[in-house]
Amino acid sequence: LWSPEGWKRIEAQLQAMPLGDREARAFQRAFLKHVYKVTVDAQGRITIPPSLLSLAGLGKEARLQGLMNRIEIWNPERFAGEADAVEGKLEEMAARVMGGRS
Repeated sequence: LWSPEGWKRIEAQLQAMPLGDREARAFQRAFLKHVYKVTVDAQGRITIPPSLLSLAGLGKEARLQGLMNRIEIWNPERFAGEADAVEGKLEEMAARVMGGRS
């Protein structure tokens, strides 16, 4: 989930991709395939479209994970599996993705 402001930044990045780049167009199609605008009801809830529920393997329970400028919605078991997969690799990952910045 992105806020409207956050989504505008994503849209700007997508629109900046070169129209003549086949890989960029393929990425845009794949990325936007499952994009839905949702609204928040009076009780602060959103309705997740059935296709996304199925894609994410969501049932009665979900895990919300904040990631800086967005919120991810996970099947709790899948999230645990992903978390376990990186356990013990954080230092190596930090060096690679942060380029030595701290």
